[in-house]
Amino acid sequence: MAPPSITIRILGRVGIENIESIDLAINCVPVTLGRLAIDSVGVIPHCCVGKDDNTISKRHIKLFWDEKAKGFKILCLGKNGIIVDGKLCRATETALFTSKSAVRMGSAKFYILLPQQQKNFASKESRIQQPSYAEMLDAAYNSLDSGLPDIGVTQKDVVEWIMNTYPTYCEESKRNNLAQGIYVALNKNYERVPQPGNERSKGLKWRKRSVSPKTDVKEYDGDLSEEQASKRQK
Repeated sequence: MAPPSITIRILGRVGIENIESIDLAINCVPVTLGRLAIDSVGVIPHCCVGKDDNTISKRHIKLFWDEKAKGFKILCLGKNGIIVDGKLCRATETALFTSKSAVRMGSAKFYILLPQQQKNFASKESRIQQPSYAEMLDAAYNSLDSGLPDIGVTQKDVVEWIMNTYPTYCEESKRNNLAQGIYVALNKNYERVPQPGNERSKGLKWRKRSVSPKTDVKEYDGDLSEEQASKRQK
């Protein structure tokens, strides 16, 4: 059973070419979200997101309160899965969410807000402190790299991962700044992966820069040469 007087707000965008805003106020759980305009099953409440959008299932996710975990959870109902705070959640899997959790559901990208974070959020969304480009790059690399540092990742892969994790970067103006910021961070902290000629068309790949070997400098051991000793005596 959910806490009394709870209101969950969903804020974001949906669509690939014709992008529409998402602004939903959900006053009860459980509830499902998907492209279905009206839930014909009628067992629990339903909210339409992305009507006629084939990247979204008719009932793609279910939001509910887990009494045992004392928290809200998302149940993935769609076969294409969802991404919650940067982590993939497949069909029938659940994930805990907190206020300001970022969700990717097909072409829909949105934040889930709990009551304490709703006040004036829409007007202050752009002011929320985001990680630096370098921090987002490291997070994307660690997620995409899968423990194979010699393979590397492309700039496009990194940008897409960040856009899926932080929906605010889906705006065209922010997307351009993001791409430039990531490119600068790549050149500063990463190195290019050598690729054979037939692989270059797939995009330049990057990996974390190797630590430069220390210069072999002979340390002073406290003993003076005969010439130095004679000069000291004079």
